[in-house]
Amino acid sequence: MKNLILLLSFLPLMAYAEVNNLDLEKIQAKIHSNPVFKNTLDQCPADQKLSDGIKTTKTYFKKQQSCQNNIKSCYAKCLDKDGYACYFTALELQSANYKIDAEKLFQKGCEAGVPTACTNRASGIEFYAQQALPIQQNQCITKAFKQTCDMNDPWGCTMYASKLISGIEPQIDYQKALKILNKSCQLAQDHPACIQSIELKQYILNTMKKK
Repeated sequence: MKNLILLLSFLPLMAYAEVNNLDLEKIQAKIHSNPVFKNTLDQCPADQKLSDGIKTTKTYFKKQQSCQNNIKSCYAKCLDKDGYACYFTALELQSANYKIDAEKLFQKGCEAGVPTACTNRASGIEFYAQQALPIQQNQCITKAFKQTCDMNDPWGCTMYASKLISGIEPQIDYQKALKILNKSCQLAQDHPACIQSIELKQYILNTMKKK
């Protein structure tokens, strides 16, 4: 099974304005010096109250383009608890290889109730772990994926299904995973999470045939 960990977004990125790397460098420095981010990565993304995610690709790309056109303003909005501003700034930081700083903003976006920000942060906990995660953290990750899937985040559903068959959970549940994967394609058939879910479904079906 392919490793479904590092997620860039719940929708495919489009090339709008190219963000100035110097602006991102300045934002990274501000994150380092701002005490509000001091213990951000110690928080569990499953402990947040989520709101409904963006409903259409048009709205998504409009918000993304706004951030790309003025990333400094977007970061300022993030500090003012605009969850999607945190999320889109995090994507740009991640693309510029400021990965840990991106994780901090994913968590802030999650705390502001953005489901896909929580999905990305939960994935980041697992992806950047330098040793085996304790049970409590694995439970946090799985719970976060379940919660974001419940809010119809496509990547949340794909990641949650992968957890259900990973062997990390007390019991592997192929049938439940298959049911959950149907939600990964609700937004669009060409969505990356949907494409990955189809591959994961085939893996599950092949595995079930062998049993």
